[in-house]
Amino acid sequence: PASYGTATGPISWGVTGHYLGGGTLERTWMTDPRINLAERDILVEYYGLQTEGGSGFSLDFGAAYQPIHSVTISGVVTSAYSHLSWSDDLRIRQLSLSREDFDDSEGFDGLLDRYEESEREISDEDEELIGEPPERFLEAESQLPSTATLGVAWQPLGSTYLVGSYSHDLTEGTLAGNWERRVGVGVEQGLWFFAGRLGLASDL
Repeated sequence: PASYGTATGPISWGVTGHYLGGGTLERTWMTDPRINLAERDILVEYYGLQTEGGSGFSLDFGAAYQPIHSVTISGVVTSAYSHLSWSDDLRIRQLSLSREDFDDSEGFDGLLDRYEESEREISDEDEELIGEPPERFLEAESQLPSTATLGVAWQPLGSTYLVGSYSHDLTEGTLAGNWERRVGVGVEQGLWFFAGRLGLASDL
């Protein structure tokens, strides 16, 4: 990351830019089950479209204000803007699941092996099944969510800090975590050249 910060009157503010490197992006889906009443069987197709090697950048904006010397109020929007581009080299995997697979035996490891071994290049039939350009289908909403965080820090003693924060995802994205809203509290105690920290967080 690279950052710039300055102060305007009583408010300090800054911006941080991040270079983003993506590993693997995958989107999976299942077809509607096909039921064969005569054979008492069921067939479901499970697909995974993926690519590797993404790159991009994001920008964070933040500001802080001290109404009194021992209290700091801060706000930041992480990934206020972000953009990721992915490789056009797309691959697809397919796993056919029958009643025998659901009943049996092979276990998860066997199914995973079959799924990974099925990897292939995209065919015209696959594109027809997806129903839109595969790149657009895979990369839809594949961005980091913008997240707003409000924090308060209180310094009751010279080397003791009590802090609290609240965060909320402003936008959605497939790269988001599981926590859309978060609250956290913590304490930091300084001792010579060291500092100990203890905190708790919840997803509300």
